[in-house]
Amino acid sequence: MNDNLPPFFDDSAIEETVITAEVIERESSTTDTAGIERSDDLNRALRATIARLERELSAMKAQVETRDRRLRSYETLLARQTEELNRERQQLQRALAEVESYREVERLQKRSLLALSEELAATREQFARLERECTLLQEESNEKTQRAIVAEKEIEELLSRLQRQQRYALQYKAALDQCLGKAAERVSPTDLAIVPKNTSIEPWKDPEAENLTPAAGDEGADGDDIDELLAEFERIESLAPSYRKTADWPSPIISPYTPKYTSTRVDLPTFLKNRPEKSE
Repeated sequence: MNDNLPPFFDDSAIEETVITAEVIERESSTTDTAGIERSDDLNRALRATIARLERELSAMKAQVETRDRRLRSYETLLARQTEELNRERQQLQRALAEVESYREVERLQKRSLLALSEELAATREQFARLERECTLLQEESNEKTQRAIVAEKEIEELLSRLQRQQRYALQYKAALDQCLGKAAERVSPTDLAIVPKNTSIEPWKDPEAENLTPAAGDEGADGDDIDELLAEFERIESLAPSYRKTADWPSPIISPYTPKYTSTRVDLPTFLKNRPEKSE
């Protein structure tokens, strides 16, 4: 409120002033003329005071009405601001609840991220271990493949050597059969009759047979060589299937060698290489 405004006067104070003026007028009527004049002056002064007080009262009423209007407007504004404040409080509470929910979601995401990071680290370790195992397996497979290649080359070489030895044996057998046939043709029944039964048969001497018959050392060397080739071939052939199973490349399969024998087994004669030398 404004402190410079005149003091507030109500209707009771005005009525008391009017009564006092009337009493003064009655008292003054009994006095002399000077008193009357003095009473008139007082009356005029009182009336002026009353008029002034009435003006001040009107001004005060106007101020009170203005203050009431302002107060009502202030109350309306305060109610509006209070409503807005309540609404903002509700919004703030909702915002705080959302922030709390976001914080909870963030904590959950952090835990999930930590778990995923641990799982990723474990997966990387497992992947590295698998890579190392794969590298070792690849190296082992390459080694086995190389061994299989070497073994197959050895098998091919042994097969070629065995086939060559078989050809040599067949040629030797054919020459031996030819030599034996020629020797049987040269022996006549008369010569057989004159030979005593208790005497040993003297081996004959044929230049062609000597040329066709191999020496004792060569025949033994060929037989030993064939035995060694067969033993080596059987050893490598027993190892070859394991190499073929582990090898991861399409290599040609070599059929295992199966020795074939003729229907009639031929025993080579021993008298040719064990015969005694003839004296000249």
